[in-house]
Amino acid sequence: MNWSTFAWRNLWRNKRRTVLTMAMIGVAAFASSLALGYVIATFDAVREGSIDSGVGHVQVLHHGYLDLIGERPLQYGLTADEQATATHAIAALPGVATTARGIDFDGLISNGDLSYGFVGEGIEPNREPPGFFDYHTVLSGRYLSPTNAGTEVVVGAELAHKLGVHVGSVVQLMASTAHGGINATDAQIVGVMSTGNKDVDERIVNVTFTAAQALLRTDRASRIAVFLSDTAHTPAAAASLRAALPTLDVKTWDQLVSLYHQVVALYKNQFSVFGAILCLTILLSMSNWILMSIVERRREISTLRALGVPAATVRGVLIQETAFLGLLGAAAGIAVALLTMVALNHAQIHLPAPPGRVKPILLEFTVSPAAVAAVEAAFVVLGVAAALLATLGLAKRNILEGLAP
Repeated sequence: MNWSTFAWRNLWRNKRRTVLTMAMIGVAAFASSLALGYVIATFDAVREGSIDSGVGHVQVLHHGYLDLIGERPLQYGLTADEQATATHAIAALPGVATTARGIDFDGLISNGDLSYGFVGEGIEPNREPPGFFDYHTVLSGRYLSPTNAGTEVVVGAELAHKLGVHVGSVVQLMASTAHGGINATDAQIVGVMSTGNKDVDERIVNVTFTAAQALLRTDRASRIAVFLSDTAHTPAAAASLRAALPTLDVKTWDQLVSLYHQVVALYKNQFSVFGAILCLTILLSMSNWILMSIVERRREISTLRALGVPAATVRGVLIQETAFLGLLGAAAGIAVALLTMVALNHAQIHLPAPPGRVKPILLEFTVSPAAVAAVEAAFVVLGVAAALLATLGLAKRNILEGLAP
């Protein structure tokens, strides 16, 4: 006898109960698939957003730059020779979209009457990726021009409000130089921007890379950020740069972005609780289904055993039934979830901007074959586990009592 065929036919003996149980499994599989698709899309968005915000896929830094505290600005920055060597090594990499140098510094900004501390960044605006401006949104005016000979500045919205300045105002920037002195320069505000974070907007100031070097009187740079055409190439690119630049530090985006790991840990914890509740619910539901089936088929099971069919074989048939139940129910739920995700992605629904962004974000779901397979396998395993639990005492049951009317 083909026991798999026997199990399949038994599955549909009570169609109403089978369909209801499958529906419950399908709803759970639908919710799990949808949640996984959203979580994976969120991970991807946080990762790519962090990279595009200016971090880059890979950063080249002077050895010890992130660990050492210098007495002067850029004491441990990349020298001109190190920048040239790094640029040559980066040019040999495949799949590089762009590179951008940056300078981190701080100082005082004044409108003549009021002065506030600021955190400045010297950037190369024409070399930053398009996603950079999702995290540096210009509210009025324009962003920095790489060709403007004068010193121009873009300030955070909260800082502009505190200083009482606007686009076209002239402010004074003062900072410690790389040689330990003090330097100041006049700068015209060409734009007011927001990062989506009020605390950052109270202190942030962006100037061009060359203007920052002139203010600090140095030819050094804090870092060189490398943006790749594909994030998957990051490990290979980092390994190549480490081999080509043994005297410099090469850091990947995941070593520099702590937010990503915090988001991943948060979502994993939440999904673990959500998944545990779903699994327990489905396990109990499928156990109830198989127990009801055993009670209704008491005489049939006893007859099979009286004919010499081993208890293990009977138990195997029941396990196959619940495995089929989990397989079909999960497949139906996953199919509906996939259609829903495609429809929602196509609908282009926007969500409010999260912290760190000004522009709304798209509600997106990632269709992952690995996630689909994991959900399907999980419900089959749950079906097998439910049958194992429900049939633990099957071998001990008295055959004669089972045959009694």
